[in-house]
Amino acid sequence: MISLTGKRDLVHRPTCFYFLLMILFLPRDNYAQVLRWEPLCKLSSSLKGTSGLASINGGASFWSLADNNSPEELYELDTMCRILRTLRVAGIDKRDWEDLSADDSGNLYIGDFGNNANERKDLRILILHGPERASGDSIIPEIIRFRYANQREYPPPVDQRNFDMEAMVWFDDSLHLFSKNRTEPFSGFCYHYVMPAHAGDYDVSPVDSFRTGPGPMLFYWITGAALAPSPGTFALLSHDRLWLFDDYPGSRFLQGRIREIRLPVYTQKEAICAIDAKNWFVTDEYNDALRSGGQLYRLHLGDATDVMESPDGDGWTISTDLVNRSLALAFSRFDDQCRGTWVIEDLNGHRLLEFAVEQAFTRISAGTLSRGLYLVRKRSQTWGAAAKRFFWLAD
Repeated sequence: MISLTGKRDLVHRPTCFYFLLMILFLPRDNYAQVLRWEPLCKLSSSLKGTSGLASINGGASFWSLADNNSPEELYELDTMCRILRTLRVAGIDKRDWEDLSADDSGNLYIGDFGNNANERKDLRILILHGPERASGDSIIPEIIRFRYANQREYPPPVDQRNFDMEAMVWFDDSLHLFSKNRTEPFSGFCYHYVMPAHAGDYDVSPVDSFRTGPGPMLFYWITGAALAPSPGTFALLSHDRLWLFDDYPGSRFLQGRIREIRLPVYTQKEAICAIDAKNWFVTDEYNDALRSGGQLYRLHLGDATDVMESPDGDGWTISTDLVNRSLALAFSRFDDQCRGTWVIEDLNGHRLLEFAVEQAFTRISAGTLSRGLYLVRKRSQTWGAAAKRFFWLAD
């Protein structure tokens, strides 16, 4: 069993150490054709624990921050990782800064909501108005305070520990947060919360959810988020992959078409920033044990038709939305063999639901399906094994 303690999510048992060392050098056979991954520079030691990245000048420079074991400071850096400015956030006691987002007016939002043990009751987001216009080397923030309306215990039972947070974006005068799942056993669900981007005190409930995968959690928990507004492309980040969403209604990012991108190496990636739909920047924490990470990277994505690849290699994915109890099928290469009647069966082969697929992205209600493992397949067997997929539906 993997043992996790502290913010760094370090793995302490020797067998797990060698496991991480091995995956650091695993070949990625599907990324070279769809992205360019370019290490740009080594981050300053002050950003060893980097956990947020944002730009308010179109990528000319970036603001970044580090997590709980660092001063109450923001750092402006260029694409050579040179620190251009250090800005102290005054009048607050830092707990665990975990993400950074910018709005259209040049304001920054610091997510002081790291919650590894799922027991915090002082969750905050700090609003920095016009940091580029701030005189001197410090700035006083406004504060948003909030609570999860669906949390009843501090901490909750281990199978309900989905109240850690490391991902946030600003959109349309609201802040959107995406949970880091620490459940045991790992359920794979990421929850989407929304609150006003104004100082206040809020109770928030999930508005949506997305199941990243079955685990292990080190591959599938969410550590960052970013939004490229034109055209609308939203991204969730983990240590070794990226989930891209587009063609979504309004701010319901998780309701869009889904694409999963494997990144070239496994490191503790904690921050992502979008300049546009093709150009993204990522930072990762420096790992002392493995002597890896601690860099700024540029990620250039190809055209959407080139990027959309199934992680299983056969051109389609299924995802589950726990909040709205729905399923989504997404096809990267939609043709007549995809089109037709599909069914959902239990493990005994009993047909429970039947639905039509007529387009590349299809969303259906999970109906009265209870918690469990199910098979979704095309009713016709002419497509063979490629037209079958198991999925897990939680309560």
